[in-house]
Amino acid sequence: EALEGRVSSLESSQPFVVASEPIEQVVVRYVPTSIRDLTLTAPVAGQVTLAATGTASLPPDAGPYLKCGIMTAVEEPPSDVAVFWSKPADAWDVPIAASRVFDIAAGATATYHLVCQNDAAGAGRIYAPRLTAIFTPAP
Repeated sequence: EALEGRVSSLESSQPFVVASEPIEQVVVRYVPTSIRDLTLTAPVAGQVTLAATGTASLPPDAGPYLKCGIMTAVEEPPSDVAVFWSKPADAWDVPIAASRVFDIAAGATATYHLVCQNDAAGAGRIYAPRLTAIFTPAP
């Protein structure tokens, strides 16, 4: 039994990856909006490293930039975690990427959001947005 318990403990403390389902595109407006979500439960205490990717398309009425952040609530990303992308002068599309690390307690369930908004009232789009989480057990 001692060996079975040790094997079970070892199995529950392995790193794992969770990714959002692929989608073609989402519309981004002036208000903060969660465009991708992930929920996970930590088997043991550790850290969750999140990465977000996609391609932003910002037509003239969407404003000159897009702001996104990986958050635990759907709210405007504060300046210390927000990432900004400006559209190039000769194009509408720009690749986007962001990352963030969170601590998580053993047995805790957390939901993470990729929250984005553009700079003006028009609608921008993010093509192939993806949110990926990597759980790493604490040493």
